[in-house]
Amino acid sequence: MLKEDLNALLHVAKPFRYLTVDELDRMAAYCDIVTFNDGDIILRQGEKSKGLYIVLEGKAFLSAKVLGSDLLDLATVDKGDFVGEVGLMVDMPNSMSVIAKGNITCLFITKLYFDTLALFLGEIKYKINQAIMEEVCARLTRIHAKITELMSHSAMATRSIFSEVIHSLTLPKVIDFADIDMDISELKKRDFFNLLTQEELTVLLNESTLIETAPHNTLIKTGDSDSPVFVLLCGAVQSRVIKDNKIAKVSVLSPINLISSFFPMGVAAVFDYSTCEQAVLLKINRAHLLHLKENNIHLWYKIVDLICREFLFLEIAANKLFIRLQSELYNR
Repeated sequence: MLKEDLNALLHVAKPFRYLTVDELDRMAAYCDIVTFNDGDIILRQGEKSKGLYIVLEGKAFLSAKVLGSDLLDLATVDKGDFVGEVGLMVDMPNSMSVIAKGNITCLFITKLYFDTLALFLGEIKYKINQAIMEEVCARLTRIHAKITELMSHSAMATRSIFSEVIHSLTLPKVIDFADIDMDISELKKRDFFNLLTQEELTVLLNESTLIETAPHNTLIKTGDSDSPVFVLLCGAVQSRVIKDNKIAKVSVLSPINLISSFFPMGVAAVFDYSTCEQAVLLKINRAHLLHLKENNIHLWYKIVDLICREFLFLEIAANKLFIRLQSELYNR
């Protein structure tokens, strides 16, 4: 394939939408062109992918096999779309298979190269992360709509409105590290924080508020467009879907995890987040996040990278919930 033809195809690749011409040239030099025939398995459910595949020509479809049901076709992957992003950011197996629909040509980015970008070309990785997350957010919105539609037809138990009101009256309280059995120096040894320099940790803590919440306290509600970002230090938080007074649990987050609504900032949240038990969190308001973006770009890159990983975990969990609900209705 001629360089001019490749560059023209790269321009339609969704993960590269924010890259300059020079940055596209750099990506083309370190990525591979791979082809698949009709019916070939590009990614296999239950196995780990080794990188990102971007469809340059052709189509593929996503399918999943669940116990007690036939193979479920979930979506189509078209020109410019990507699969395997989980292989770039999180160490988890694929929740579904990707199968070629006719002949297909893909650009393949290895996890090794993507990790190298973080070390030497942070801005390029940030731009790719931003584009990937915008697409993941769009997919999460679509999968949320499908889940709520299935919930409408399910026999799930309804929640107690009275209980929700009581819990909502218990507001989080601002605390200090001296109030809990946790030393700031210990944070540096834990996931995410061990990626920060001492200066970055100090800046992050200065931009944050330490809070303690009761069980079943809602942190982010569906429809919030200006919710804070939280870093869970102690306790557990669940993401959930609420429809017709029914609740479907999507995932449970444990320390150290970041809890955010949607990226880019300002887009309304689709999923709810609520504490499962008493929890301690760092709360970072949107104004403080924007201040970090303007004044400490490398720390901002690290926070965005963590947001990206959490959204991918959420997408995996949401897809599993959708498959389970669809299978339950199918097997009635």
